[in-house]
Amino acid sequence: QPVVLFGLLIIVILGFTGVASLVSGFSHRQQTLAKDLFQKGESELQAHQPKLAVVSLRSALSSASRRARTSAEAKRAGLDFRT
Repeated sequence: QPVVLFGLLIIVILGFTGVASLVSGFSHRQQTLAKDLFQKGESELQAHQPKLAVVSLRSALSSASRRARTSAEAKRAGLDFRT
């Protein structure tokens, strides 16, 4: 029985590690997409294409994580949570 329990423990640890890796990769990809869309929106805005810029900036906002949006809102309000 100890061998079976040890095997199950190893499976659980590997499963947890795999899921954590997938979540991390997805979060990174989501933030990269949001950053790229934001830069595209800024470029479109400077190119005097406000309709395209709005679409890109809205997409960037919806792609950004809740943590990033909260941080941006706090920065805009002059708050600093890092203290």
